[in-house]
Amino acid sequence: MKNSGSIENYIEDIRSPIWVYLILGFTLGTNSAIITGVFFVSVINDSLLSGFQSYFFYVAFLFGALTSFYSLVWLTHVKIRSEGDFLFLEKGRKKVKFNINSVDRVIKIDHTTIRKGSKTFMALFCRTALKVSYRTDDCSYNIIFSTNKPEYLIQSFWRQKSQ
Repeated sequence: MKNSGSIENYIEDIRSPIWVYLILGFTLGTNSAIITGVFFVSVINDSLLSGFQSYFFYVAFLFGALTSFYSLVWLTHVKIRSEGDFLFLEKGRKKVKFNINSVDRVIKIDHTTIRKGSKTFMALFCRTALKVSYRTDDCSYNIIFSTNKPEYLIQSFWRQKSQ
């Protein structure tokens, strides 16, 4: 029988701070307004840009808009959920799952920790995270992921493992 304080059925959505959304949204909106304004001025009056200038302008601004949109959609949200003995981490299209009972070490880290050799699931500008070391098929893996409740998850990992 599982302990009521275990990590079972845990769900957490981690989002970047609101100012990240405001800056990225402002960048996307300004970029779109400039493209639209230049287009309408070019249609109504003489063309502001012609030839290679217009091609370069529209490609550069389109790339900027796509970069802002990509950042808003894929880099600002991390989802953590548990089902049974497995913990699932999702960030954009990256997903990973691991068995909670295979965890060797869990430590709380901050945004300055070196992340070499670890898969990262960090929301943009989130400062608290956990580094989890676990074993699967005689191989050791490290995962770093954002969380708003690091102490709760650390306690839950060890409670789950001790059962």
